[in-house]
Amino acid sequence: LGGVADIKGTSTTTAYFEYGKTILLSGTTPMQNVGSSGAVDFYATLENLSSNTIYYFRAVVTNQYGVDRGVIRIFKTQNSAGTITSDENETENIVQNVDTDTENENAVLEPENENIGEDVISVNEDISKKSLLASVVAGARNLAPRNMAEWLFLASVILGLVLLARHLFFVAV
Repeated sequence: LGGVADIKGTSTTTAYFEYGKTILLSGTTPMQNVGSSGAVDFYATLENLSSNTIYYFRAVVTNQYGVDRGVIRIFKTQNSAGTITSDENETENIVQNVDTDTENENAVLEPENENIGEDVISVNEDISKKSLLASVVAGARNLAPRNMAEWLFLASVILGLVLLARHLFFVAV
């Protein structure tokens, strides 16, 4: 897998990928130090993948300002399981080598417009691998809640606004 961390600032940043057979993304790759400024490519290899299986993945970067997660993407392994590797110098080819015990097969990032859930974006054949993979900006925060505490906070703010609006409506009437 490959991604781009676009680091705005001077904070040391690490990057990794979350992946899995469901959008719960149960696996992670080892963290990599990607520096402290500029756009930095980073790569990871996935091993022991099941054959003919859809996998979900996203890039993740962390620094002193927090954690930023990319959009969940998908790829599908072909009939022979193995290891998906990426060629760091090849940015246009979305077909990647798979090393197996018997022969070198291919794993293809599916170009079949599979829409699986709202957060999953389909792969198009004409998109380069570099733009296909998640580009994450470190230090810039997405406003969507990321954990239970943030969801509870959002729910309490919404409830407070509803109660305030209700109070103002009944006082004005």
